[in-house]
Amino acid sequence: RLLQSVQECLSKDGVAIIAIENRTGFKYVLGAHEDHYSRRYVGVHGYPEKAGIKTYTQQEWTTLVQNSGFNSSKYLLPFPDYKLPTVILAEEYALNNRQAYSHLEGALSRDYVMILDLDAHESIFWEAANVNGAMPKFSNSYLILLGDNPSALQKIADNDFVHFPDFKRKPQYWVITKKRSGSNIVEKNRIETMNSESTARVIQQLQDETFIEGNLLSVEWARSLLIDPRASRFKQYLSEFYEYLKGSTLHIDLVPTNIIVDAQDKYRDFDKEWQLDVSLKPEYLLFRALLLFAMRHKPTLREFARLHSIFTIKEFIQFCFNQLQVASKKDLSVYIAQEDEFQSLVNRCEVNGGVTEQLDIRINEPALVGPVYARLYWKQSAQSFQAYREEDSLPIEIFSEEEILKMVFELPSHVTNISHFRFDPCDVRSMRDIGFLKIPYVRVEATDQDERREILFIQGNEQVAAQGVLSGIVFSKASYGEIFAVVHNNPEIEFQLDAIQPGHNLYNYKIEVHCTHVRSPEYQLARDRFLVQEEILNKRLSQLENERKLLQQEISLMKASKVWKWGQRCKSILGRREV
Repeated sequence: RLLQSVQECLSKDGVAIIAIENRTGFKYVLGAHEDHYSRRYVGVHGYPEKAGIKTYTQQEWTTLVQNSGFNSSKYLLPFPDYKLPTVILAEEYALNNRQAYSHLEGALSRDYVMILDLDAHESIFWEAANVNGAMPKFSNSYLILLGDNPSALQKIADNDFVHFPDFKRKPQYWVITKKRSGSNIVEKNRIETMNSESTARVIQQLQDETFIEGNLLSVEWARSLLIDPRASRFKQYLSEFYEYLKGSTLHIDLVPTNIIVDAQDKYRDFDKEWQLDVSLKPEYLLFRALLLFAMRHKPTLREFARLHSIFTIKEFIQFCFNQLQVASKKDLSVYIAQEDEFQSLVNRCEVNGGVTEQLDIRINEPALVGPVYARLYWKQSAQSFQAYREEDSLPIEIFSEEEILKMVFELPSHVTNISHFRFDPCDVRSMRDIGFLKIPYVRVEATDQDERREILFIQGNEQVAAQGVLSGIVFSKASYGEIFAVVHNNPEIEFQLDAIQPGHNLYNYKIEVHCTHVRSPEYQLARDRFLVQEEILNKRLSQLENERKLLQQEISLMKASKVWKWGQRCKSILGRREV
């Protein structure tokens, strides 16, 4: 009815634009929270408990549009979503161009409730969806243009693709890149025409270019690492790229994100946007290429990094330089300073940070910290010998910059006479963020005969550890303070409450727990290195054990031989003669 009302209000050339999520979009199918309900999978399952809010699939939209009286429609696909898009593809372009997925490099899906980490699956999926003509059906959201005049829709949305600016740049350098439908020219236009400063040190030059069919070299690199994390093909790419740099006219944009591999496997560079007043070395551009690639492709690098005991972006770059046997540590420090200077000229430092900070980013962890998930379970007196049940629990989700998280669990009013409760400080989704815990405060109160009573009060980490039953965590008291160390994927601490006095009935329980999650990159780096060393030692131990078994088998064979038996008899005879 709403669409019909809109249709009736439009002029002959009028256009309605709908910005909406796709309820079976890729990220929602993989567990992102539905935007309106902040719950997972409710849209995927068709809103079984709807509250007047719904989103639709592309097929459902097609039916709605047909029934509303519009004569024409056009779909645009914004990535990662319509709220904050970095790129928009026309549906026709996504269906007809086999390399359309390469436009999505770096456009990772977002969850507006928690940090969404889809690992390397996202880039793999969009390539497969592109080849199978399924990108529109799984786009996370849509821009839908509706009207009665097809030419009016085309006039508004006449582009195959549009790339929005990198807003980490300084405003005078914000640029929109687009290609019009039916054209072979890629246009670049500056947004900020005022105050478009250029200095002698760096000059931004924008020019239209001919569209090149093919795949980005950075996408080829990523694909090679996903197929073969041991990196035999990637090492070949590194060598080829380094040779290409040594034989090319160097400019600072000569990086894999600006190189197309065409149908003849030839490198064709584009987007020569920046001019500098300094000469460039191939090794510096190699450093820059690896830095930018790692920043965009951390999920892709995870398995490769694990196999090669690489933990940070800096270590990844050092690994690649070692493979090519170029650049010393002194050279790397020069390239770091050079890249830092360029980024400071072009980017807003308060948004982007420095190159040193970028190099310290861990490859196998999300760059951002998500909320803390915890859960509290309880058992009533009649259930004290039973296992904890999911239906007798309350979850909590906190996103706070405060060091101490004050978690308050108010139990349902029908819950009475609690005998035990269990606090789970970490959900499995956030386990990788946690190295240590502090739990300095536990308090339980309830209503007893219309009066509020304090049932339990514990203060101090040591007292909490003494009165609770720990599982998956251990308490340590050392020179650096009192702390709980997480040693298992399901850390738990259980408390028992005093027996209920006869004639009393406790209800309206409120349980407050203070908890600090020490999210320490240093801890994780040390832990990862320890695990690598532990794996090496375990392999060596296993080898020694196998060698021991082989030696035992050889000794057994020797003892079973006639020579051994004759030798033993001779030894026995000689022994008797000596006596």
